[in-house]
Amino acid sequence: MYGLSKFLRKKPHRVMPDELLELKKQLIAVGYNPSEAEYMIRAQGGDRDFTELDAVELQQVIEKVREHLQLARRSLQVIERTP
Repeated sequence: MYGLSKFLRKKPHRVMPDELLELKKQLIAVGYNPSEAEYMIRAQGGDRDFTELDAVELQQVIEKVREHLQLARRSLQVIERTP
């Protein structure tokens, strides 16, 4: 847990684009802790502020987070179908 809190404190001023904020809400809705969702998204951007990413890099981050969300949803569906 120390690593997560250190990572989040490192750049508290980083602003997340609206599309990533929406994906964060969806990750929380499928069961992630808000800090886990935050870490997952920020880790995709590396040590850079989202404003430092160009359009292609930002889109890659969004796609990676979407893929993770889809995997989480599929996993929940499998669990729900398991007797």
